[in-house]
Amino acid sequence: MMLPKVSLIIPCYNAGKYISRMLDSIIAQKYTPLELILINDDSTDNTDDVIQQYLPLLKKNEIDVIYKTQPNQGVGATVDNALKLFTGDYLCWADPDDYFEPGSFIERVNFLKAHPKYAIVTSGAYIRPAENLSKFKEMSAFYSNRYEPDQFHVALLDKSICCSGCYMVRVSAFLTVNPKRSRYRSRAGQNWQMLLPVYYKFKQAFLDKPLYNYVIYPSSHSHGDSTLQEKLARIDGHEDIINKTLKMIEETQKVNLSNYYNISGSHFAGRRLAVYAEFKNKDGFYKTLKDKKHLYGLTFKDYILVLKLFLGPKISMFIYKMLHFKNIFK
Repeated sequence: MMLPKVSLIIPCYNAGKYISRMLDSIIAQKYTPLELILINDDSTDNTDDVIQQYLPLLKKNEIDVIYKTQPNQGVGATVDNALKLFTGDYLCWADPDDYFEPGSFIERVNFLKAHPKYAIVTSGAYIRPAENLSKFKEMSAFYSNRYEPDQFHVALLDKSICCSGCYMVRVSAFLTVNPKRSRYRSRAGQNWQMLLPVYYKFKQAFLDKPLYNYVIYPSSHSHGDSTLQEKLARIDGHEDIINKTLKMIEETQKVNLSNYYNISGSHFAGRRLAVYAEFKNKDGFYKTLKDKKHLYGLTFKDYILVLKLFLGPKISMFIYKMLHFKNIFK
């Protein structure tokens, strides 16, 4: 019996050192029909050579490959370009420096076939340090809301699993909320832009199996910020992406999300407070605290950050636990 076609998008930039691991993991799925869309974003290393070497092997394993090269545009534009090309029934996307666990595609396909009320299934993942892939943690342990079918609010507050290779989306649902197959061409935040429109209208299910491997590199894009300015710039960029995504949802789905702009604004203001507290920058902290109080109101966590700034993290955490004494021993 013919299985539904899965389309997998992988944007590639200077991935020559590790993309073979990802491609090997795709071949090991032994899933057909599978459409693999690789777009080389003007890599300056041997990415093209590695992919060219794999094309015959991918074809031999009955994987339909769309391989394109382009002038450098960034990951957002690369994913946007790929969205114009896929033809599958289910859609996945992944990063070239990660890799899939065996059986990842068939597990998700079988789940979605058996549970038509869900538009998207999210799996767990292993988190592995690049220097020692045999070491790992399970990502799902860090996300208490992973079983919640309505993930929109959860994702908006950064409490949802946000790892590209963990998702499989019904294309019918994806095109309902993104008929133009487009997204904001930012250089980060592709998961929010792909997921939030789907989450707003449809339900997700969590498959409690680690079906993906998320590899952590010390200098990776998401872990390389070390200065106050870098961390604040990342927060600003994320908030901009969220706001543009909310606007897209409003325009496409004909809804008013003004309340969610406020929820998101309060969340990102809280993140800025945490960064200012981390760097003991009292001027920035108090200005942000004042603005947040005026615009969104203050939360219990905000007051804990005040304690952290003056008393240090250990004492503030002790006070936090004492104030939540009943919850600690549940």
